[in-house]
Amino acid sequence: ARGKGCPSILRIPEPSFLRHALETGVDGVAVASIRTAEDVQLVVAGCQLPNPVGNFLHGADAGAYPERFAWGYGPSYPMNFGGTPLTATPEGSSRKIFVCVVIETAEALGNIEEICKVPGVDCLVVDLNNLSGALGIPYDVGGEATQASAAVISAAAKANGIHVLVTTLSMELATSMVKKGAELVLVDISYEERLLADTKRALRGESELAEKARSEALADLQRRLDEEAAKNAEGESAAKKAAEEAAKALEDATKAAEEREKAAKELQRRLDEEAAKHAEAEAAAKRAAEEMQRRLDEEVAKRSEAESAAKAAKEEAAKAGEN
Repeated sequence: ARGKGCPSILRIPEPSFLRHALETGVDGVAVASIRTAEDVQLVVAGCQLPNPVGNFLHGADAGAYPERFAWGYGPSYPMNFGGTPLTATPEGSSRKIFVCVVIETAEALGNIEEICKVPGVDCLVVDLNNLSGALGIPYDVGGEATQASAAVISAAAKANGIHVLVTTLSMELATSMVKKGAELVLVDISYEERLLADTKRALRGESELAEKARSEALADLQRRLDEEAAKNAEGESAAKKAAEEAAKALEDATKAAEEREKAAKELQRRLDEEAAKHAEAEAAAKRAAEEMQRRLDEEVAKRSEAESAAKAAKEEAAKAGEN
């Protein structure tokens, strides 16, 4: 791989194999059997020189032989098999190691947030096959539970700036995982060599289709924005016109109300004048009636007095005739 300029990543079954993996000269390691953030801290420490921790918790003799599980100073790959001075080894030892941890256990899934916060982790490897077994649904890599767990892992990685690598035997599943955010895909060529080439072609095709879809989506979005802008401009013009019409209608209504109020006041004035005239006429009629009644009473009194005088004169005349 190095002769072709291709980086190499070696998967190891547990952290206790880390030193041996690094001694082979790989550019990165993918460490399995990870369960907690403490496991990840030990992996990151083991990829550095000098090792700040000194041992791993995995392996039966980890406590008895701590130097066995740390990347040492021996005359192997870290020192270019003796070609690099010992003093230069610690300074450049960790810069080439791409640190990956494999998420394949239910415990690691439960601790995914803490695992992603460990400094020095470059990539999370989502092993769908082993993960499905840990979830109690072996080989159901495309099932809802497995895919939901993969989405949780991917989201936690993205939130912490960590790459996501997915291992699978299915070209369709690899394509699906790329759509969901996986940046690296590992297809097991031991299953079928042609599958790798098909996957690459499919991913390139998906990339082209994605770019085309993105361009079309952007063009469609721009079109919709232009249409919306035109509608907004038209709506603003219509709203302005409606506001002007409403203002004019309000002004006309105000004038009409003022005219109605003026007419009502004029009508009330006329009614008041007419009422005053009627009251004056009624008062004059009353006075005339009272004057007429007075005159009638005087006339009646005069007649009664004349009748009384005539009767008295008649009685006197009769009395004079008798004498």
